[in-house]
Amino acid sequence: MLRIKLGETHELQQDLDLIREEIDRVGRILLRMKDVPAPGRAEDLPLDPLVQQVAEIFRNSLCQTRGIRLSLSLAAGEAGTLGHADHLRQILTNLLKNAIEALGEGGA
Repeated sequence: MLRIKLGETHELQQDLDLIREEIDRVGRILLRMKDVPAPGRAEDLPLDPLVQQVAEIFRNSLCQTRGIRLSLSLAAGEAGTLGHADHLRQILTNLLKNAIEALGEGGA
């Protein structure tokens, strides 16, 4: 809809293409996550430690260089899921990276 409203020659068309590509990529990752894993390949993943690990990477890199304060509000208790740690880490990485880039310097 934005492409039509802005017109094909608008300067933001390239940004819209990038957003669409990223949405498609994340969609493909989510589709792979829902696939039934081969026996013995799925893991019982405790979520809090995984979220904390990914957050710490960003806290000590992009957040620090941009003056952004990253805080977590984790579920009380032992939240978990069944799946692949690498897939979930990738999704969390993408979400945090996008949030940091959208927030700009000095935010929280």
